[in-house]
Amino acid sequence: MKRLKTLYEQVLRKIQRDGFLEFCKLAGQIIVNFVYLERKGFLLWRNLQEPIQVNSCSRAVELRQAAISDISKFNLGLDNNMVAKFEERLNNKKLGFLGLIDAHVVSYCWVSLNNEYETWLGTLVCVEKGTVYFYDSYTHPEHRATGIHSAVLHYALIHLRGQGYKSALAVVGIENVPSLRSYRKLGFHEIEMIMTRRVFGIVVKTYKRPLPLL
Repeated sequence: MKRLKTLYEQVLRKIQRDGFLEFCKLAGQIIVNFVYLERKGFLLWRNLQEPIQVNSCSRAVELRQAAISDISKFNLGLDNNMVAKFEERLNNKKLGFLGLIDAHVVSYCWVSLNNEYETWLGTLVCVEKGTVYFYDSYTHPEHRATGIHSAVLHYALIHLRGQGYKSALAVVGIENVPSLRSYRKLGFHEIEMIMTRRVFGIVVKTYKRPLPLL
């Protein structure tokens, strides 16, 4: 019963956030992809000791590191599971960085200092000492294409470099052009292409191909 309630909350959140038509498209994709799913992503890398380009944003946005008290400021329709997940991350010393407008969170990204399993791609990202890993970033649809996502990333990079970290990693889907553009603009480069194949939800094959660092 609890699982059904959780699923119901997630469905409502998806409909409220993206609309009923987008939800129907997603539901159809989930049914098809459950049988066979192939996903591709880029592993991106940046040297934090190199200059970080100044970022411009078309809106006035407050940028800062996340704290437990910020959970109530999320304006993204978070369900109880997401709230609990964010609280757990902060309690486990994961780093969150926020973009706020009128005291509401409209964009965020998370940073880990440890190995992380990317569920959507089905692969483990190994994070070495002195390296940080950017994951699970999101911007509210109303605030996309404004530079806010890049501003949050830029703030996080400056902060992390000040803490002595030497490099940064991220994994982005090859079709996620806006995110790729944001990372590239901030000096990230694709160093590896990752492809996974799943059958009935189980990863049966993983391909990793190194890319030349331009």
